Amino acid sequence: MVKKAWLVGSAAALATLSLAWAAPQGNPGGNRTAQQSASEKDDLTYYQNREESAPAKVKASLKDLRGQTEKAQLTFTVGYTRAMDRPLDRLAGTREEDPQAEQKAAQDRKARYKEFSAETFRAWRPRAKGTEPKDKSREELTSLPRRWDWRQQGKVTPVRDQRGCGSDWAFSTVGALESAYLIRNGQTIDASEQHVVNCSGAGGCEGGYTSKALEYLTATGTATEADVPYTAEASPCNKSAPTPYKLQAWNWVSPADPARPTVDQLKDALFRYGPLNVAVIYSPLMQAYTTGVFNEQQTGSTNHTVVLVGWDDDKGAWIMRNSWGPDWGSKCDYGPERGYMYIKYGSNRIGAWAQWVVAKASDNLGGHLAAPEDNVVTLTSEQNGKSVNLEIGQTLTVRLKSQLGTGFSWQVVKNDKESLQQLGEPRTIQGDGADGGLEQQEFRFRGVKKQSVVLRLDYRRPFGPPPANPKSAEFTVKIK
Repeated sequence: MVKKAWLVGSAAALATLSLAWAAPQGNPGGNRTAQQSASEKDDLTYYQNREESAPAKVKASLKDLRGQTEKAQLTFTVGYTRAMDRPLDRLAGTREEDPQAEQKAAQDRKARYKEFSAETFRAWRPRAKGTEPKDKSREELTSLPRRWDWRQQGKVTPVRDQRGCGSDWAFSTVGALESAYLIRNGQTIDASEQHVVNCSGAGGCEGGYTSKALEYLTATGTATEADVPYTAEASPCNKSAPTPYKLQAWNWVSPADPARPTVDQLKDALFRYGPLNVAVIYSPLMQAYTTGVFNEQQTGSTNHTVVLVGWDDDKGAWIMRNSWGPDWGSKCDYGPERGYMYIKYGSNRIGAWAQWVVAKASDNLGGHLAAPEDNVVTLTSEQNGKSVNLEIGQTLTVRLKSQLGTGFSWQVVKNDKESLQQLGEPRTIQGDGADGGLEQQEFRFRGVKKQSVVLRLDYRRPFGPPPANPKSAEFTVKIK
C-alpha cells in the first residue's frame, strides 16, 4: 500500500512535470516534450525505495508538498531526502551581506586583482569557437556553449554533507576553493570546512558570512580534512594546524551590484573562473527536491549558499551542487553521485551574491616539489615525433603553435598520468612577428615514475565530437 501511494504521488508530479516542460521556455527551438533520462529514472527509483520506510510525519509532509507542486504546475518532483530529517536552521545558515559595504569592497578588490583579466584566463582555458571577445581589452564573452558542466571537465570534488550544523557558508566557499585548485593546479584536495568554521570568525553552526570566509581563505587558508576533520559543531581553533590551501583572489561576480548579478554575468564568470559560490532562498520544497527542474519563485532575503557548477540552456537551468549529502537531489544527468539540482534561472533568487575565486598557485603539485627553471626539458612543435629522456622529479614543458581565436586548441588525448603528471592548466604565450603572430600553448608535466610514456596532443575544438583526422603532436617520454 505504501508503494502504491508513492507511485500515485509520483505519477501526479511527473504528469505536471511533462505538462510544464512541454510549454515554451523562452528558447528559439519552441516547445519541448519532457523525456525522462536513465539518470532521472534511477533517481526516482532510489527515492521510491527510501520512502517505503519513511516515518509517517515525512509521508504526510510529502503529500502536502506534492499537492503544492501539482497546484502550481511546478516542474520537479519531491521525495524522502536525508535533508527532510533535519531542521531548517541546520540546513541553511548563510547571512546576507551589507550591500553598500560590499559594493565598495568589490571595487577595491577589482582594482587589486585586475591581473585576473580576460587575457589571463585565455591562457588558463581554451574557449569554444566564437567565445573570444571581439575586443580583447574587454572581459565579456560573445557566446558560450548551450550546456556547460565542470563535472565533465573533472574539476568538481565529491558532494559533502554539512549534517546538523548550519555551516553551508563554509561548505560552499571550500567547495569553490577545491574546484579552483583543480583548475589552476591540477590538484585534487580535501580541504577542511571545520577549520573555516572554527578559525575564520565568519560564523558557526548558527550561520555565517561567505565574504568573511573568503577573506580568511585568501589571507590564511585552510587545513586539510585529515588534520582538522569535520565534526558538525563549532570548536576552539587549532592555531597550530598547517593551512596549505589558499585563495589568491576572489570577488563578487557583479561588483556594481553584488546581490543581483545577471544570468549573462553568472555564465561568463562560471565559464571563465570555474564553479561559483552563490546564494539562494531555501524552502521546504527545496529540502525535498529529487528530480526535474526546480522552479519555485520565492522572494525575499537569501539564506543558503551553494556552488554553481554549470548550466543547461535547453532546460533554462543552472546545475547546482548542494552540501546536504548524496541522499538529496539528483545526478543531473552526469556521473554516479546525487547531491545536485537543476534550478531554473532566477528561481528562488539563485545566483544572488555570487562570488568567483582563484586558487593560489601551488608549489607542491601532486606531492612533488616544483622543479627549478634550469631543470626543465622543453619540446616544441618542430620536435614532433621525437623522443626525450626525463628524470623523476624533472619538469617537461611542451610548447605548441596554435591560434586560439579560431576555436581550436591543443588537448592531451594520450598520457600515462601515473608516470607523467600534468601540472595545472595550459598557458598561452603570445606570438610575435618572428612566428607570424601565432600563439603557443604551453603544457607542463612532471616525471613521477620510471616508464616509457607516449604523450599525444590533438589540435581540435574542445566542444563537440573529435575530428576524423586531427592535427597531432606525439612524443615518447622516457622517464628514468
